[in-house]
Amino acid sequence: MLEDLIQETSVDNSPGTISTIYLAEKADIESFPAMTSSPTTNAQKSTRTGTFTMKASKTFNKVEITAGTGELEIKVSGSARQLAPVSTLKLKRAGLSASAIGWIKQNKNKELVIVVQDRNGLQTILGDEQEGAFLTDATPKTGAKAEDERGVEFTFTYSGFEPTVWSGTPPLT
Repeated sequence: MLEDLIQETSVDNSPGTISTIYLAEKADIESFPAMTSSPTTNAQKSTRTGTFTMKASKTFNKVEITAGTGELEIKVSGSARQLAPVSTLKLKRAGLSASAIGWIKQNKNKELVIVVQDRNGLQTILGDEQEGAFLTDATPKTGAKAEDERGVEFTFTYSGFEPTVWSGTPPLT
């Protein structure tokens, strides 16, 4: 329905993400929030309700990112009648440490679930029951000059399924 795509004048349209994301290993999640049953609107077709249930002693990790560096792109591409979305989350994390490099080594081939919120309050889940998001690029940088940023640039990719919208709070304890 085309009228569903028209933005109201009161809709916020600030770019970027907030400076906190939430990460969990897909294998640590017992169950996901449910998709809206019997959706009647376009928004309901991409919305999950309820909570994440984690396996024993597992939680989401709260990750602070460098302000102004988070960007989520949801691109639908492919040939006619075979379109598929690819979601890409790019961000930077200030500081370079053995811990950051170790995290990359530990998570480079793991399926992840990421909860990211844009500056307008829209919270998106990358990953679902069938497919997780993957770390597809991590670039630790020392910087060359004093004014250069030192830290890690991350790219996460979620392919083949639409990301979903959710308004809950990831379990942190």
